[in-house]
Amino acid sequence: AGGAPPPALPLPVLLPAARGNGMEISGAVKSLNGQVVYELSVSNQGAQPIDGMMIQLNKSFFGLAPTSPAVTLTPSPVPPGGVARGSVPLAINSAMVVPPGTAPSVSLQVAVKHNGSAGQVYYFTDSLSLDALFAADGRLEKNAFLDLWRGIPDSQEQSTRVQAVIPTGDALIAKLEARSVFFLARRPADNGMEAFYFCGKLISHHGYVLLELSLREGVPGIKVCVRSQASEVSPLALQCMEKLLLA
Repeated sequence: AGGAPPPALPLPVLLPAARGNGMEISGAVKSLNGQVVYELSVSNQGAQPIDGMMIQLNKSFFGLAPTSPAVTLTPSPVPPGGVARGSVPLAINSAMVVPPGTAPSVSLQVAVKHNGSAGQVYYFTDSLSLDALFAADGRLEKNAFLDLWRGIPDSQEQSTRVQAVIPTGDALIAKLEARSVFFLARRPADNGMEAFYFCGKLISHHGYVLLELSLREGVPGIKVCVRSQASEVSPLALQCMEKLLLA
């Protein structure tokens, strides 16, 4: 079977050139080899080279921040008509977490500048996908999963239905494990369906997200139930699962 991996999707445009004085920025927050990074592409549609780029993130729900404000681009400087790529390592910074009681959100507010911008700062917003924050060491033993699941009140369970089709259980497991959402068990469920159990551990202080997915192989419709150690992240986990299952 094998075959070549699917081509990487283009990064979404975050700052159009018209708003960046000729500098267009595309990017996405991703997890690469266990490190959260802001993967960026900078297109220079202006007349002057771009170098010395700096980046800053405002306070956010998860408190993501660059480990260093300097953005290393290749090539640098970025010549007029050129395109450069770079990855900015991100980490959880408790000083960058929004105050308690702020509504959970995956939105990010970002500011950038460079040596040729004459002090002008360019602002844009982005939304991260929760799976970028799942830790590579988040796999649980089955008994630990069951203890956590039972320790979270039924009233805190949230669910949704996703009109996705999964050809096989093995395909589902492979899809989610690739995002550090780890498989634990599968068992027969009601009405000829099968239930699959997964877990993910957030790198923030929010702990584990526990999942039960009920489906029939090859049939549209997946019920997703989530229990989270921090119940406020459950709606974000449901959004994330819907995106992953429909991808």
